[in-house]
Amino acid sequence: MIRKVIIGLLLLVMVQGLLAGGILTNTNQSLQFTRMLARNASVEIDAVYFNPAGITMLKNGFHLALHNQVITQGRTVTSSFPYLNNKEYQGDTFVPLFPNLYAVYRKDNMAFAFGFAPIAGGGTADFKKGLPDFENAISLLPLKISAAGVPTTAYSADLAFKGSSIYYGIQLSGAYAINEMFSVSLGARYNLASNTYEGSLGNILVNPTHPALNPTGAMIPASTFFTAIGDNATAAAVSNQEVDAKQSGSGITPFIGINIKPMDNLNIGLKYELATQLELENETEKDLIASPQFPDGQKERNDIPAIFAGGLSYQLTDALLVALGGNYYFDKNANWEGKEKLLDSNSWEFQAGVQYRLSDLLLLSAGYQRSTYGVTKEYQSGLKFDLSANAIGAGARVSLMDGLALELGGIYTMYESFDGDYLYTIAPGVNVPYKVTYEKTAWVVAFGLEYSLGR
Repeated sequence: MIRKVIIGLLLLVMVQGLLAGGILTNTNQSLQFTRMLARNASVEIDAVYFNPAGITMLKNGFHLALHNQVITQGRTVTSSFPYLNNKEYQGDTFVPLFPNLYAVYRKDNMAFAFGFAPIAGGGTADFKKGLPDFENAISLLPLKISAAGVPTTAYSADLAFKGSSIYYGIQLSGAYAINEMFSVSLGARYNLASNTYEGSLGNILVNPTHPALNPTGAMIPASTFFTAIGDNATAAAVSNQEVDAKQSGSGITPFIGINIKPMDNLNIGLKYELATQLELENETEKDLIASPQFPDGQKERNDIPAIFAGGLSYQLTDALLVALGGNYYFDKNANWEGKEKLLDSNSWEFQAGVQYRLSDLLLLSAGYQRSTYGVTKEYQSGLKFDLSANAIGAGARVSLMDGLALELGGIYTMYESFDGDYLYTIAPGVNVPYKVTYEKTAWVVAFGLEYSLGR
């Protein structure tokens, strides 16, 4: 049991979206998003991602934007499992570079766009002291040894795990204005995925008081003890081991869009991204000895779910713009090697934002987003947990000169904690109840430049 639990948990099952978006997908894909959040009816440069048919609303000419987001995220897992030395485990993610590059050329009723963005992942989760998922089984060693007639009261271990993920998306699209009211778009995004895993399990010590093997009851290597008593399987499971593996793959996301402008002060944007079949292949340098978890060359599915997005913007006055929007993610239809079956429902988001023009040189904006995930306690784990959240964003746009603007924005995300009640089977018919609490914090600071040769 100990061997199976330890080796089965030394990996990330699936890569999650870093901040805003669905379980896998990032939708914090522009600086305007960080300062307003409701962008699905955008007719500015970030329409390349949020409202691809809306690029026909830009002025004739060439438009370019380069944005970057600096993201800090903290994760805390608290467990009441009674045999653990530690109850709280913390992981940190810091992303200094999360770039978005967009370019549009419009000529009359035709427009063409290029986009580059981290469409999923984008960070490294570093748990320097491991996770309870790893340590639960190790914490039972004193109980197991004592049950065999050798008094044992303590254990210690050095556990660490670091997992990183980045899915770069490169997209091309075209849009056509049928008339003043309707525009349509068609495009595709090429996604290039790369995940890396580094884990270590070592220096596992126990203090069995055994007259021949350890008469003083000092802390000794667990592998030494189990080897001495002839339990080679457990000795292998508690020996020093490392994981150093990479997964890579690629897939294409087709998408379509429509922009509707029924009146001068109202705009509506709709977009549908088809599901992306994505297969990841292992490239492994080191793996667990007793039971390899990343066989070199093995493949697994990690699809990007289909997304339906919609929004509207309304110009209340010459200075004040209000916007609403939402996203629906078809998570349960994706292939995540069975993990999708642990969802109660698909995830969704609602957004609202306002923008106010103080002068020709300065715009201020703010927004709100609600994200809801249909996860179950069986889905959640220390390595992969998703929490419903409320986010607020604010920022400004400053015109530096004709055609050139500076954008500044930020987001604070307030995650709801998730409590799960679990049972751990330590022997046939013997279950230990315990609770795990999952928590997150996140901040974003963003800055960027936009240049337009439009006329």
